[in-house]
Amino acid sequence: MAKGSVTEVKPGTYRLRVDAGPDPATGKRRQVSKVVHGGKREADRALRQLINEVESGIERNTKQTVADLTTEWLDQKRRTLSPKSIEYYEDALRIYLLPSLGARKVAALTARDLDGLYRALETKGVSPHGIRKAHATIRAALSQAVKWQMVATNVALAASPPSLPKRDPRSMSPEDVAALIDRTTMDYGANLARFFTLAALTGARRGEILGLRVSDLDTATNRLRITRSVIATKGQAFVKSTKTGQTRYVSLDETSLEILQAEIGDQEEHASQGHFTRVEDPYIFASDPTGAKSLHPDWPSHVFAAVAKTLNLPYHLHELRHFSATQLISAGVDLRTVAGRLGHADPGITMRIYAHVVEAKDREAANIMGRILDVSSQRGRTAGD
Repeated sequence: MAKGSVTEVKPGTYRLRVDAGPDPATGKRRQVSKVVHGGKREADRALRQLINEVESGIERNTKQTVADLTTEWLDQKRRTLSPKSIEYYEDALRIYLLPSLGARKVAALTARDLDGLYRALETKGVSPHGIRKAHATIRAALSQAVKWQMVATNVALAASPPSLPKRDPRSMSPEDVAALIDRTTMDYGANLARFFTLAALTGARRGEILGLRVSDLDTATNRLRITRSVIATKGQAFVKSTKTGQTRYVSLDETSLEILQAEIGDQEEHASQGHFTRVEDPYIFASDPTGAKSLHPDWPSHVFAAVAKTLNLPYHLHELRHFSATQLISAGVDLRTVAGRLGHADPGITMRIYAHVVEAKDREAANIMGRILDVSSQRGRTAGD
C-alpha cells in the first residue's frame, strides 16, 4: 500500500505527500503532492483519496486546468449533443465557471472550491437555477475527466448547490386559453391561433409542433406522429429528434384534426396563388410558401408573450402544455396515458411535475369514499330501526 503524509504548513493549510514508487524510465522514486485547505479531517480525507489515485495507477496531470478540460470535453460533445445543449454548457462556462475556476488545476479542485463558488454566485444575486446550471456543467465535465483517468473521483458529486424552490406549474384556465386564442386570431391571424390551440389540446412541446410535417398527420386513424423537434440557438433553428429521442403517437379530437387540415389547406392555397411549388413533405406550420422551413421557434413564443401581456395574463407559451396535462389529470385520465401524450419517458416524471393535481384528485377520492361509507352507515341505521 502506498504511504503518505500530512503536514500542516500554516493554520488551515496542509501539504499532502504520497510515495508513487519508482519511475519506470529512470528508476527514481516519485512523489505526488497536493495542498488542501480546511481542517485536519478534510486533509486526512484528501490524503486517502490521493493514495487511492496513486494505487489505481491514475496519472495526475498537474498542468491540466479546468479551462483545458472543459475545452476538450466540449469538443468531444459537439459530435453527439444538440446545438442547444452545447449552448447551455458554453453559457455556464463563460458566465459562471471559467472566470473563477478556469485557471484552477483539475487535479487540485475540491468540493469545497465548488461550494465556495456557489456561495459567491449566490451573493452576487445569481438565481438557484443559474447556480445549478453551473453545477451541472462542471459535474458533467469532471465525469469525463474520471473516464479519461485524469482524476479518480468527481468532486462535484460531493458539492452542495442550492436546491430549487418548489413551484407547482401554473395552469391556465379554459377561459384564459379561449381568450388568448381569440385575441391571437384578431391581432395575428389564424396561423398562430391554430398553433396555440393545438398546443393546448395535445400538450406537445413548442418544437415538436413546429417539427410536424404533412406526413405526420394520419387522417385514417386521427393520430399525429411526433418524431422530431425544431429548436433555436444563437438565432439559428435546427431540427433534432424529440426530447426523449423516441417517436410517439397522439390521438386527435375533431377540433385538432380540423385545425391541422385547415392550416395545411391555407398553406397550399397560399402556394398556389403565388405559383410556388410545395416540397414533397412540407412542414405544417411553415415559414415559407414551399413548406421547406418551419416557423422559427422564437416567433410563437414572442406572439404568445405579447398577447398574454395585452390580456394581463401572467403566462408563457409552455404553460399551454401544463394546461393540457392539468385538465387531463383533473378529468381522471390515468397518469400513464397523460405521460404518453406529453412525451414523458417515465410516468413518474408526470407524477412529480403534477403532484399538486394528483393530490387534489386524491382528496376528491377520499371525499367520495367518505360519502359512500356515510350512505352505507345511514342505511344500516335505518334497517336497525
